[in-house]
Amino acid sequence: MRGTLSTRWGLLLLACACAGIIAPRAVGAEGEVLRPARALEGRVTTAHVGEQALERLPWDSSIVRTHVNGGRPTAIAATYLMSKDLLVLEENGRVTCLSRRDLQPKWKWTLAGSLHRAPSEGPGHYVFLVRMATGAYAVHALSRTTGVDTEGFPVRLPFAVGGGVAANGSSVYVSSLGSVNDNKTLAGLNLANGRPAWGWYTKGLIAADPVFDLSGKLLIASTDDGNVLALLDGSDAPEAPSWQVGGLGAITATPAVTPDHLIVCGHDGLVRCMDVRSGEVHWMQSMGDAIKSDPWVLGSTVTEERPSGVEGAEAVKVESYKGLVFARNASRVCCYDLADGKLLFRDEAGGKPLVRQGKWVVTLDRSRNAVLRDASDGYAVKARLPLGMFDLLPTNEADGAIYGVTADGWVVAATPR
Repeated sequence: MRGTLSTRWGLLLLACACAGIIAPRAVGAEGEVLRPARALEGRVTTAHVGEQALERLPWDSSIVRTHVNGGRPTAIAATYLMSKDLLVLEENGRVTCLSRRDLQPKWKWTLAGSLHRAPSEGPGHYVFLVRMATGAYAVHALSRTTGVDTEGFPVRLPFAVGGGVAANGSSVYVSSLGSVNDNKTLAGLNLANGRPAWGWYTKGLIAADPVFDLSGKLLIASTDDGNVLALLDGSDAPEAPSWQVGGLGAITATPAVTPDHLIVCGHDGLVRCMDVRSGEVHWMQSMGDAIKSDPWVLGSTVTEERPSGVEGAEAVKVESYKGLVFARNASRVCCYDLADGKLLFRDEAGGKPLVRQGKWVVTLDRSRNAVLRDASDGYAVKARLPLGMFDLLPTNEADGAIYGVTADGWVVAATPR
């Protein structure tokens, strides 16, 4: 659910490509990995060039495109991938909700201010934390189906915020900077009517976003004094945390959550994989320099057969979540095995993960080249595919679909067949 806007580069190169003079070329062993570029004919837009590039991926994809405003002037600020939708945010605060499957528009809504942090997703709502022109903060709770604000929202907050928001089926929690008179560093709102719910005080400030586990029952907060705690959500405040781990480095990056794991990165340069239900640290790895960027997990739930432990009995089927952990600091990006923390590869050029599809792990470097790594060959780099025609390429943590967005409103999706 992360989106950033960067300055478009290579305008001259792109203009030539759009005119059909040249086609974008991949760097590396493209003859062995990437498909040949299709010739572009007729009137060519940036979206056409993006389609041409995505068609070169080494797996079959269904490619569709749309414009969020029907071709009218648009300025895109950010894009967020949710479980079933793609949220495209314009600079004027308007949100367009597109279906991830086919980019069909579902609804539009205009926020009361500029988006402060990434939106949170609950079972029935998308929750946005915005800063209004007056400097005050407000919370929207938009229906995932209709895009309409729930009764009582938007709620103007009577405090300044530290991080972002977390939502489940009944509540929204906001990280507050606190004050002498209002020292709740986690402030709750009832999703049914926008009224205040219970809050919680932590000694350290919560600069990272609070997050829920996937059951929506445990609210997890991490603080700038190196503490992580889990609170059981209910109608009343819990008497004590379900678990708490202290003595960590300052934490300002929002943890990543899987059905079983919590990935916490701190200013001490450590990546920690914790049990989301107990806080037990399964493994940790050092990246050296402080980690201030949010980690990612690219993975899925798999079913495996394991011995039952009874002689002569059939193997039992067990579901477990497996994947790759990515962490980034100022020096590099590192990829670890979620199961045991083994370092799989590092990239000193920085960037971020994009998708995982079959044996391919695709990362994005700072120049927006898609770097294709072969997991069956020690994650060796096999090719690079320039995707600089897109201004936004959100990380897809769930499947192999790639979504490219241009600053003027075009969206292109390449979904594996």
